Amino acid sequence: MSPTLAARTRAGRVVSPIRGAVRLPNQIRRATGPGWALVGDAGYHRDPITGHGITDAFRNAELLTRSIDEHLRGEAADLSGYETARDAVLRDTFDITCAMSRYPALDEFVAPAEAAQPCPGNGGGPPRLAALAHGRRNRPSLKGVRHVHQRR
Repeated sequence: MSPTLAARTRAGRVVSPIRGAVRLPNQIRRATGPGWALVGDAGYHRDPITGHGITDAFRNAELLTRSIDEHLRGEAADLSGYETARDAVLRDTFDITCAMSRYPALDEFVAPAEAAQPCPGNGGGPPRLAALAHGRRNRPSLKGVRHVHQRR
């Protein structure tokens, strides 16, 4: 931390109550129907602990755009391909988010340095939260997640 920021932080004072939220609902909605489609948080909600919201929205918009293009070209009868693609790419991050939002013991998420596998996202160095991403014990599932709408 910069010395200036550290000094300002130490000199600061709390001027209002600190608030937070736990046990937020993790749910997946049907993504498409006649004349409509949902992207980002409109299509599912999960605890924001992993900070993937805007990334998901951009990715879903791209997936939906491809599905609309296929439909308009006559290559697909509807936009259900978008929902299938969205659910497939959502799975791993959703699983990790659900597991992290239960605040388990630290050793369920952080792999020891000697067991950590290189992570391409940080220059090949060891991952910070490696355990679930690399299939370590206690892999979560979507079993307890409430699906708001039944699939077609």
